[in-house]
Amino acid sequence: MKKRKILITLGLVILLLGGIFAFNTFDKKEIVTQKKKEKSIEVVVLALDNEKLTVQDKNNVIYTFDYNNENLSIGNNIIIEYSGVLDKNKSIQTSKIIGYTKTTISKDENGIPLEYLDNGIFSQYYILANKKLEKMTLDEKISQLLLVRYPDINQKAILEKYQFGGYLFFAKDFKNKTKDEVINMMKELQEVSKVPILTAVDEEGGTVVRVSSNPKLRSERFKSSQVLYKEGGLELIKNDTIEKSN
Repeated sequence: MKKRKILITLGLVILLLGGIFAFNTFDKKEIVTQKKKEKSIEVVVLALDNEKLTVQDKNNVIYTFDYNNENLSIGNNIIIEYSGVLDKNKSIQTSKIIGYTKTTISKDENGIPLEYLDNGIFSQYYILANKKLEKMTLDEKISQLLLVRYPDINQKAILEKYQFGGYLFFAKDFKNKTKDEVINMMKELQEVSKVPILTAVDEEGGTVVRVSSNPKLRSERFKSSQVLYKEGGLELIKNDTIEKSN
């Protein structure tokens, strides 16, 4: 009799444990299934037309979906809900967009996005820069990221059309020119640029002398940093760098 009670009790315990295990397994499967249904990603809209939507996430990964929504615009910040799995190596995602929610960018009292406020060395100019950015088209913003080769012809017209961030000059651009001619060359470019351009030149000294190879601009070519260091240490390199900049 005692043995029978023990077997019954043991059986009930096994049934109870089995029920708990089954419930937990079902519950976990339900949670996983629910999570799969609730996939989402925060992105900014890069491009869209009647058939495609291209977005970029916070890791700068770009995705294109088969999707059309007339209520979206380029630059919108949205949270996309989707089904399936995203693949950054695919030109068109097989995942389907279920829906989206527009989000707003948090800004300070001057209208500057909070994510921009990093207290960097140019922080005193953030307000002015943001006002300029708000008036620029997407193409103009992209062009401002480019430092391009100074072309052989139509330099002003090309800059006026594309509004590059700046021009990069090489030796042939300074060949036989006087100081005043170089200044005028730069001045004419600045006159057609909506945002003052950066002007750059590769003037390392030694074998790389784009500017000082022209005797009209400097009596002798700049020396390499290695030679300067041997002659006068870091102080001579510093003075040489200041002269190059001037």
